[in-house]
Amino acid sequence: MFESLTQQEIFSQPESLKKTLEYLLANRNTVADFFHRYEGRKMIFMGCGSSAMLAKSARAIFGKGSSPSYALTGGEYLIAPERYAYLFEDSVVILLSRSGMTSEILRAVGLIRETSNAVFLSVTMKENNDLLQLCQLNLLMPWAYDRSVCQTRTVSNLYLTLLMLQAFRASDALLEEAATQAVLDCQRFLTDNSKALEKMGARDFNRAIVLSDGILGGIGEEAALAFTEISMLPGAHFGVLDYRHGPIVLHNAATLTLVLVRPSENQYQQDLLEDLRGTGCILVTVGAGATGTDLDLKLENTPEDSAWGLYLIWTAQMLSLSKALADGKNPDQPKGLEAYITLKQ
Repeated sequence: MFESLTQQEIFSQPESLKKTLEYLLANRNTVADFFHRYEGRKMIFMGCGSSAMLAKSARAIFGKGSSPSYALTGGEYLIAPERYAYLFEDSVVILLSRSGMTSEILRAVGLIRETSNAVFLSVTMKENNDLLQLCQLNLLMPWAYDRSVCQTRTVSNLYLTLLMLQAFRASDALLEEAATQAVLDCQRFLTDNSKALEKMGARDFNRAIVLSDGILGGIGEEAALAFTEISMLPGAHFGVLDYRHGPIVLHNAATLTLVLVRPSENQYQQDLLEDLRGTGCILVTVGAGATGTDLDLKLENTPEDSAWGLYLIWTAQMLSLSKALADGKNPDQPKGLEAYITLKQ
């Protein structure tokens, strides 16, 4: 019996991801028809908090296509909507939201609908939410709704959905295969690595750094946020090689460092890992494999590594949960956070 909602929701991901995969496959034609109907339009991804970070990865995932892709938070749009008026004409806006009730998103959609011909697709987890009546297409996944304040299974299900939407839109069989394989591998990954990650999370550190880039940059930001919200320690994200350009000055033995190692024929990533080891930090790697780390979670090589973002977020979630429990903190009740934000009228 799990002691916290956060723990329950992290370890329920194999079931929720399989259900989401089945749901998306059943709606393949509907999704593909939607994108084909509006082919050539700009793709704009909007969210707040965790979903805004996923929107950054979505911009890169969809950026492989011929249509321009952008990522925007609901808040930055609301502050100066006139500056973004040009962006939304002839666009498809994909709204990412756990609740579908966040004020920034709802108010942004209202303004965009009044001032442009944009069409909307929502991906949400809360039944009967306010976004459903505003969009041309809604993907609703209540089985992935996190009751805990901190998002865990919601994040992984949103990321899976983004991968599959692009696979359907572009008829990308490699991307679909990689995403499907990650879902099928989720239970094994969580089971095989939970003890080792629990041990790493219980070690003595006071900050966490996550390094990833490219398509995996946005989901890497969310992995860093997991440490901030769940273990209530400072978490930050940077690009892998770019980390040397300033932030590494604060790196020390009290820093837990999680690095997504991508497939590569050159030595650049391994040299960076060597520099990190020299600081005495706690070093955890996931991806293409590394030597000399405190823990290396090697993944099977694939021609499409976008789905490795799922493994990265699972790793960060288990580490941050273990740290919270080791420090005697309640991961379900981070001070000052709410499940979704309601702005003043």
